[in-house]
Amino acid sequence: MKISTKGRYAIRIMLDIASHKDQQRVSLKEIANRQEISVKYMEQIISLLCKAGLLKSTRGAQGGYSLAKDPAQYRLGEILRVTEGELAPVACLEGHDNHCPRKAICETLPFWQGLYALINDYVDQYTLEDLLEQQLQVQDTVGEDI
Repeated sequence: MKISTKGRYAIRIMLDIASHKDQQRVSLKEIANRQEISVKYMEQIISLLCKAGLLKSTRGAQGGYSLAKDPAQYRLGEILRVTEGELAPVACLEGHDNHCPRKAICETLPFWQGLYALINDYVDQYTLEDLLEQQLQVQDTVGEDI
């Protein structure tokens, strides 16, 4: 399993919006400039995030994007699953049913199931709020060095 740019950028976009939550809405151009992501590619990602109910969109001159809920309520796994689909390390674990003809005799299936559980547990233990706090700690550390 490899997280694509779509998944990585989705987390960066959500974090950017969360870190500017004091603004009512954040424009696509502002995010694109700060994150160095093309507006066209961001539109695709933001569309997915809006459809999933993770972001709110407002049109017009004062339009832009805002979080649909508090940063502490967003699990990073939730964001990744919107853009990446299931985070299964092998195809037989994608979806609800394992249709592999070897599943009853597969010696490696327990290993893959364990890895899948670890991946999900890891990405679901972190929230946008956790990344915001890490970001502030890094900024504080950099500020002390100056």
